[in-house]
Amino acid sequence: MKKMILACLCMLLCTSTISAQKLTITVKNITEHAGTIRIGVYDEQNYMKTTTASAEVKANANEVTATVTLPHSGKYAVAIFQDKNGNEKLDTNFMGIPNEPFGFSNIKSYPMGTPKFKNTAIDIDKDMKLVIPLYDSPF
Repeated sequence: MKKMILACLCMLLCTSTISAQKLTITVKNITEHAGTIRIGVYDEQNYMKTTTASAEVKANANEVTATVTLPHSGKYAVAIFQDKNGNEKLDTNFMGIPNEPFGFSNIKSYPMGTPKFKNTAIDIDKDMKLVIPLYDSPF
């Protein structure tokens, strides 16, 4: 009986470990080595509201890397920005256009407005690596 209980506990622990996913994010195109790169990972229900996972890393090189742990496999979107002045938010001008560099998963050019979740979502079903470039405002 003790062996059976021990085996069940071991299966539960192994299953919960397998379900968590690690996402390693490399942020490139950092042109000014100042401030902090802020990374937010979102599920569809909480897109651009509440992060599922997040990380911060000093913007002290042309590219930096951070790893986050996600609670389970699924569709997630990644949003990043370079917080140059340390106020913990993406600064924008009077028209709402970002004054600080930013980027999203699956977006390969400067987006006009916040991209929809379906355009930024990536399927994560195993540990993955992702590269996201920063974009400066052309305005």
